[in-house]
Amino acid sequence: MAGRWDVVSFEGYRPASRHGAFANFWPHGVSLRIECNRSTVPGIVRDGRFVTQSGPRMTTEMGCEPELHERDSRYFSFFDRSPRIERLADRRVRLVAGDSVLILERPEQRRLNYLPERDELDGRWRMESLTLYGPQDGESGIGLSDIPGRIVIQGDRLSYDRCPQFALNFNYGPDGRLLKTSSPALPPKPDCAPLKMARPTTGLPTPDQILPLLHGNPWVEELGTGRMLIANDRLGLVVAKEP
Repeated sequence: MAGRWDVVSFEGYRPASRHGAFANFWPHGVSLRIECNRSTVPGIVRDGRFVTQSGPRMTTEMGCEPELHERDSRYFSFFDRSPRIERLADRRVRLVAGDSVLILERPEQRRLNYLPERDELDGRWRMESLTLYGPQDGESGIGLSDIPGRIVIQGDRLSYDRCPQFALNFNYGPDGRLLKTSSPALPPKPDCAPLKMARPTTGLPTPDQILPLLHGNPWVEELGTGRMLIANDRLGLVVAKEP
């Protein structure tokens, strides 16, 4: 069970986005979210069950709609009921406590359900945010509303229109990756003025990481409402399509 898991469903409810609901198992417990607050429950997997242990618990206190808060409460307390863990044939797992059932799936498998169609990639994309993924559940991010220009995808070509000299050609892989083909290698420090920050902040991603991300065979994933994630294991760039 160790590592990251996305929530497929909990008590019959299916989250709208895979990024808003998870149960990630670490050596000293499980970290949880289901579209509102986050929580940690100390414990271990033993004899086919999750067993709580003494230790610190952390729960955020974001303001959400009453229905979300009620679901939070049921989801977090679910793990105090020593749920039974069952492996399913489709590589998912089912956790059961009384009448409550939680279905989990690995992120790398679940994201395949959110692949855009090839023709949906074409267009001009406004950059919204950049997230740096850290160990376990750590992450930090910045907004990109003040970054000029657009990412442009047309056919098998991808570019940042303010620095077109760093455009690349790609194939769209069956796993949703933009596989770079015959384009020149990206320099170690590409000279692209709009993506340079005057004063980078320690621990946060920086816009100059965007070009290496695009050239590094990232995967893409639909987020809904005309938005898309371009990501690898370290960085996630959220973009929105222009009409």
